[in-house]
Formats: sequence, structure tokens, C-alpha cells
Amino acid sequence: MEKPRETILRSYEWLIESWYEEYPGLRATQVYERLRGYGYSGCYETVCIGTRRFRKRRKESYHQLNFLPGECAQVDWLEVGFPWG
Repeated sequence: MEKPRETILRSYEWLIESWYEEYPGLRATQVYERLRGYGYSGCYETVCIGTRRFRKRRKESYHQLNFLPGECAQVDWLEVGFPWG
């Protein structure tokens, strides 16, 4: 079994976890800015990778519609006026 790599972010994990418990919708950019206030000197990419397990996936924002052939039709209308008529 592979031992997890030690990263500069490891010492801040308890802080990140507490932030995500309080604010589950935090983005990695927000976490990065907060960490900089605590003296974090690592890069943004490390924060992105390190916070993946805390960030929740967003639900899909559409509803799949299924119709049989000929059961439904859609029409897009466009009205264009020309200056000559």
C-alpha cells in the first residue's frame, strides 16, 4: 500500500475541513485566499488538488426529456425586419 505523499497543505487540513463543514459550497479559490491569510506559501494548484475530496459535485441543472417520435415538436421563431420592405 502506498503511503500518502507529504505536502505543504497537510498542516492546514484540519482548518480546511472545518471550513467545509461550516461552508460546504466553498470554492478552491476561496480556500486558497483564506489559507494565504494563515501564512500558506504554496501554489493554487496544490489547494485545488487537496480540496477535491471536500468539494461537493453540483447537481446537473437540466431535466432530461424523452419523447416518442412524433409525440412532441419544437419551433423557434425569428422575425427580421429589413429597411427595404
